[in-house]
Amino acid sequence: MILRTLLSLFEDAFFPLRCVLCEKNGELLCASCAASLPRRSSQVCGFCGARETPQGTLCHECHSDNSSLDGIFAATRYDVLHIARLIHLFKYRFLRDLAEPLGHILSEAVLRSELPLPDLLLPVPLHPRRERFRGWNQSLLLAEEMRKHFPEPIAPRVDPHLLNRIRFTAPQMSLRGRIDRAQNIEGAFALSPPPENKNEPEKNAFVDARILGKYVWLIDDVAASGATLRACADVLKKSGAKKVFGVVVAR
Repeated sequence: MILRTLLSLFEDAFFPLRCVLCEKNGELLCASCAASLPRRSSQVCGFCGARETPQGTLCHECHSDNSSLDGIFAATRYDVLHIARLIHLFKYRFLRDLAEPLGHILSEAVLRSELPLPDLLLPVPLHPRRERFRGWNQSLLLAEEMRKHFPEPIAPRVDPHLLNRIRFTAPQMSLRGRIDRAQNIEGAFALSPPPENKNEPEKNAFVDARILGKYVWLIDDVAASGATLRACADVLKKSGAKKVFGVVVAR
């Protein structure tokens, strides 16, 4: 404990925190830069992204054939100068502490919205191989930080173990086409076996009491085509979930 305190004092003295966007001393993301991020004043269809819809629900044209994911709600608009840089530093430059301001931005947006509160917050899982390399799951950190800003009586539970990524895939951002992204992620997720059936093989198409009738928010950093969120929602809906929304920092 003493050594950790000394190391912290050393870092503060010789490597003071600087805002990753404006380089002002004091915070990893200063209040001014956080406030200037491009918040979404409206949401768009959770599938096509072309039509404005309430809370990111699917538009009439998309709803009939793409109903596993009920919508995508995003806190900010994805932009190269600000959001893309923050997400890149968070995920690929290992700035884990960015989870705190990004989770706060996400919680502010959903608490101001008219989205019904969910029963569960499920972070989009990483494959164990990728999580070992990174050291953490950025979606889990966002979900945990986000939950801290809910009043405790209504704060939904975060479950990091219910949904698993069972197949290693190429990063979605490395693929351009919607079809390529959908094919890349197909069959990549499954529910974990119930605790009483730990030896049971993983499945992706059975009604499960842990999810039956539940309203779920899938938490992730960015939604581009939405293919990853839809692949997760497919598993959850087949297992009995009532509603599944993607809730992301940026889109």
